[in-house]
Amino acid sequence: MRIVGFLLLVAFFTFSLIAPQLFGDEPREATDASFSQQDHGQSKRTRFIENIGNELAAGKARLVRDTITQQYPDPKEYPEVHGVWQQESAERIRFLRKRIANTPSAKKRVDDLDELRFLLPEDKDVQKRWEQERAKLEKQLYRKARALPASDVLDNYLAYRELSRLFDKPLYAKKTQHYQKKLAEKRRREARIASSDLELLSWEWFTEGRYFHVNGRVKNISGRRLEYVKVLISFFNSNDEFITSDYSYLELTTLMPNQISPFKLMGRANPQMHTARIQFATRGVELQYYKK
Repeated sequence: MRIVGFLLLVAFFTFSLIAPQLFGDEPREATDASFSQQDHGQSKRTRFIENIGNELAAGKARLVRDTITQQYPDPKEYPEVHGVWQQESAERIRFLRKRIANTPSAKKRVDDLDELRFLLPEDKDVQKRWEQERAKLEKQLYRKARALPASDVLDNYLAYRELSRLFDKPLYAKKTQHYQKKLAEKRRREARIASSDLELLSWEWFTEGRYFHVNGRVKNISGRRLEYVKVLISFFNSNDEFITSDYSYLELTTLMPNQISPFKLMGRANPQMHTARIQFATRGVELQYYKK
């Protein structure tokens, strides 16, 4: 009897394993995964629906519409998505019309009209109003840009960059590139000044008879006191080959911050002298200088 009972238990266990395959039942894991995917899709769609109003209020109508077109294209399959879109977009249209009527800013009117014409693509009056306001804005911004002095590099760059972004015209793109280059040069120059110890205000060299002469002026921009500043002059021939060098010191032994000192140097000339280069140092440490 014990053997028979054991065999029945084995048979029951084996049947419980193969029964789902024999009768077509799906494994529990697959069923759970299917429900999980459905729940995830429903949860994602619910979050999207709840967020439509916030996204429209943030001016992201195109992004919302693109998402609906790509992920929920069929109104019959996703009626709740399309219903909320129609309701919220209608509310956004009313809000934009009111703000356009009350805002004094031409730029904001153009932006709102651009969004409104997206929401109302068949409304020719909105399209016409947008074109008119856009033309006015262009004139206003261009007039403002032209009034800026050329030396005001940053403001010119920002003005023409805005024009170039709003209006696709070669003139604005060219002006933007021009002032962008000028701005980069200005920032490099400012970086050189910030890292310099001296500003070389002027300097020259010339030969007279059998002697060369060097004259110049420097300003201490390091923010600290400089002492015994050496002026080193190196001479090169027309092939940029080194000939000789000589040195002297600033006339002021101690150069305080923002103080200016002249320097002079005279020595035996060489007929091959063609170019000269200048360096400064104090106590064996080279000083960085900047020349306008």
